[in-house]
Formats: sequence, structure tokens, C-alpha cells
Amino acid sequence: MVQELIPREEKQSSFFVNFLLFLSILILVASIAGYFWIRSQVGETKEEVIAIETETLNIRNNRDKATEDQVFRYAKKIDDFSVLLAKRKEVYPLFNFLESLIHKRVTLAELSLTKETGEINLEGETENFKILAEQMLILENNNSVLEPKIINLSLGEEGGIEFEINFSLDPGTVNNE
Repeated sequence: MVQELIPREEKQSSFFVNFLLFLSILILVASIAGYFWIRSQVGETKEEVIAIETETLNIRNNRDKATEDQVFRYAKKIDDFSVLLAKRKEVYPLFNFLESLIHKRVTLAELSLTKETGEINLEGETENFKILAEQMLILENNNSVLEPKIINLSLGEEGGIEFEINFSLDPGTVNNE
């Protein structure tokens, strides 16, 4: 073995180098710990985002369901109204015909029609007996009106005459109207 002739002094590490080594190790440990902490935070945040998205989707579905129910209700109302409108077209000409039969100073309160028999029942009010007599003359002089008769007559609360007239229409009139 070779011996050194000149003894060398052992190198002592300087304080600065030791400090840097310690600082480097500390930074490495902090980085590793930070990595795992951030990774756990990302996992928790993803779970929160999924929970919020699920809740939002449920709220939207409930709102969509409510809107869908409302649209179906409106669709049903429109369908029902369409049926009523189609039926109205069947009797609409009859209303025009009746309008030509009613005196201008007679106010009708109710109209009932039996389409199969052509029987009409009118309830209304007028100011006096003279106008009621004129109304009866209009009905009696029309060839399409059969057997007009007053079936109820009374004095109204405000001095008017309340009446109920019943008559039949000629079957040809009902079918044509």
C-alpha cells in the first residue's frame, strides 16, 4: 500500500453546503407531500363536482318533468277545445238563424236546443209586454218556426218581464242549418 507522505487534513464540510443539502432534502420532502395533498384535493373536488352535477341534473329533470306535464295539460285542453270548435261549427248557422228571429230589445239569458227533435227553449227578459208580443209575432210569422208558445212568464226584479218561450223548428231547417 501506498502511504501518503504528506498527511492531508480531512475536509470539513462547510456550513453553507450542509445548509443547502438540508434545504434540498426539505424541499424534496415538501414537494412529495404537496403532490399527495394536491392529488387528494383533486379527488375530493371531483367528487364534489360529480355531486353538484347530479343534483343539477335532478333539478333540471324535475323542472323538465313539470314543464312536460304542463305542455301535456295544454295539449289536452287544445284537443278538447278543437272538439268543441268542431261541434260549434255544426250549430253556428243555427245561431245566425235565431239571431234573425229575436227582437232587438229582447235579452236572452238561456238557450237550449235538442238537435234531434229541433225543439228550442229560450229564456229571456224584455222591458214590457208589447215587446214580448212583438217577439211572439216574429216567431209565429216565420215558416220555419212551429208552435211557438210562452210556457213561463213573470215580472222581473227591476220591472222587466221575464219569460220562457218554447218552439220547434221545421226538421228541414235544423238539418240545413
